[in-house]
Amino acid sequence: MTSPTRLVDRPACRASLPVAAFSALVILFLACLPVLASAQPGIPPHFHSISWRVLPEPSCPDSVTRMVFYACHCNVDFESADTANGFVVLKAHIRPFICVWCDPESVAVQLGHFVAGNYVQKIRIEATVDDSLGSHLDVGTFEVPFTVAATCQKFPGRILPFLDVVQIGMPKRCEGCPQVACAGDSIPVLLAGNLLCATLESVKVVASPIVGPEPEPEMIEITYGINSCAGVACPQVLIPWNAMVKLSALPPRDNYFLIVQVAFDDACVGGGPRPYDARNLPFTVQLCDTLLPPPGACFDARFVQRPGGVCDDFIAAGQPAHATFEVAPTISLAGMQGAFRFDVAGLNVTGIEPTGAASGMHVFWNPDPDGAHFVLYSDNGQLIPPKAPVWSDPWEPVLQVTVQEGDDVIVADKVRLQARDLLAADSVGAGVPHCPQITAEYRDRDATFCPPGEGACDLNHDGHSDVRDLVMMALCITGAGACPDTSGGALDCDGNGVVDLGDVICCAHHVLDQKPPDVQGNDDHDQVTVAMGSPRAAVGGLDVPISVYSTGGLGAARLDLTFPSDRYEATGVDFGSQPGWLSLSQKGDGTIALAWIAAGVSPARDLNVPNGTLHLRLKAGATNGGDLTVAASQFAAPTGAALRVSAAGLSIPLSGGRVALSSPLPNPSGGRTSFSVMLAEAGTLDIGVFDAGGRRIATVFHGSAAAGVRTFSWDGRRDSGVAAGSGLFFVRAESQGTKVTSKIMLLSPR
Repeated sequence: MTSPTRLVDRPACRASLPVAAFSALVILFLACLPVLASAQPGIPPHFHSISWRVLPEPSCPDSVTRMVFYACHCNVDFESADTANGFVVLKAHIRPFICVWCDPESVAVQLGHFVAGNYVQKIRIEATVDDSLGSHLDVGTFEVPFTVAATCQKFPGRILPFLDVVQIGMPKRCEGCPQVACAGDSIPVLLAGNLLCATLESVKVVASPIVGPEPEPEMIEITYGINSCAGVACPQVLIPWNAMVKLSALPPRDNYFLIVQVAFDDACVGGGPRPYDARNLPFTVQLCDTLLPPPGACFDARFVQRPGGVCDDFIAAGQPAHATFEVAPTISLAGMQGAFRFDVAGLNVTGIEPTGAASGMHVFWNPDPDGAHFVLYSDNGQLIPPKAPVWSDPWEPVLQVTVQEGDDVIVADKVRLQARDLLAADSVGAGVPHCPQITAEYRDRDATFCPPGEGACDLNHDGHSDVRDLVMMALCITGAGACPDTSGGALDCDGNGVVDLGDVICCAHHVLDQKPPDVQGNDDHDQVTVAMGSPRAAVGGLDVPISVYSTGGLGAARLDLTFPSDRYEATGVDFGSQPGWLSLSQKGDGTIALAWIAAGVSPARDLNVPNGTLHLRLKAGATNGGDLTVAASQFAAPTGAALRVSAAGLSIPLSGGRVALSSPLPNPSGGRTSFSVMLAEAGTLDIGVFDAGGRRIATVFHGSAAAGVRTFSWDGRRDSGVAAGSGLFFVRAESQGTKVTSKIMLLSPR
């Protein structure tokens, strides 16, 4: 049992009591009421004369959360406070009589570190009470809800509460460059941020409070709604918001300041919005007539087209579709804006994310009844590189668009998504026009989404398109197996009227666009092993060998891999020569999906196993680090039946050096967590778990280890077998004098 931490942080209210009239006692008691109230701040729940609260309010992942009990020492003695079996247990001695003076004190019990979320802590107070009935034990149990905020800031926001971005005029040319707007025209201002336990009520342009001989920009007022007395924990989720407003035109000048003020409208206080804080943001207004792009500067844009296919993706209830928007500018671009429009009603845009060359840029978008409009820009000097607009060459992907069916809507025919009203800007804010069309040949720039029945590749008619359907499709087309009911054109994926292996590739790309379904397999005896070898240094990055082994036959395999997109770009996968296997991959932002489908004669067991080498290229200025992780997997038998195996969670470190350690998964964990250690050469390896105070509490491995990657796990217990409890821990791997460490957040069941 730990010793309680006493917090004596309030002045005592003392009064001597000679023999006096009862009226004098009442007067003294009333005089001490303010201090008695201060011993129980906020009038929290209480048991006898003991109250409690969780501090800090709210907690955050970097703070130590603690349960604090309050009382007046004149009638309460705190004897002990500790944790046991998920409870915070307080033992106290209570004398329930009126105090003439209150010597306020408190006792705190540390609960540890928590990740963002809402929690409930159980407490039990065991009080020995001395009253007119004598001495007896009184026990009370309570549940105390508390919130751990996503950030330790009172209000998250880089500029002001809930405000991260204010772009005045044109996109900034570089990190630290001034904000520039054009003279003689209204000045657009983009504002964006993330809300936490608040709502955005309004963003208004109001008259400037500055009155002088020269014109000044208006002021922007942002009002947030909060509810400080709700008493209910709010979801600890950051909700993005953005707004675009326009200021009146201003003459050229270098030293303008835009006042942005934040106010809170607290429903518990009333009286309307109350100003909280403000910032003066500098910007420059200049003549923009000379901001012309270089001669010949232009850009072209399109949605990525599926090779040979009519449908670029397939959509159904609960199954969103995706499209990648790409550009080919002849000069570097710093930003782009425009709109995406559906040709018929029924679909909604539910997501627009930067990808590829625009991964480090900001994108803000709003849905429209017939699509969405967006703004993509860079504020750190990152540019979309030039790319010759040759139609047959790959262009630079910049946006990933997600669409879904609307409520009570079933798409019965093809729906096209078109890009409209596109405007691009170069690094100095000059507009860049579309490239002229030099051919009359029709070229499809739109994304086409098809419903089931248009070739959704669901051959087993279970509502999912996955690797099982690909196996059945390959068996049918190659004549190695029976053909299922293919009414509705499920085999002719590319819509060219010919059924061949090209349709298998078309369906495979469709499958790789979707997350693997959560399907329980029915072949328990079959075992599949996924092996990821040690990363090998290559020119400009790393090569990672990947293989799939099966002891009972394999018809198809799919692996969804993730890697740190801020460090690496996946340049491709080298599958080599694999007779009998159809292999393909599909890249995303920080993700890559790999698939192998048995085609033709089934490969011999343990021979010609599915394999490939993933090529990761380091981005400019980045260093090796992070993990390569199997985020999802799916496997099918040669018959097309699902195999009940999963490789999800398999991870290897990508950092260099003598020893490397992957991030533990899952993290946070309710118990067991796994991680991988990679040794560059054989040697002695020691793996231990340490608490936040640096004390070793568990040894996972100690001994000789061969070079390569090996997976370990920790069950969340100390070497003594006792559960480690909730909190922040560190796993450390050491070999030949080199140490590497990763954090583990353990959440014990409550």
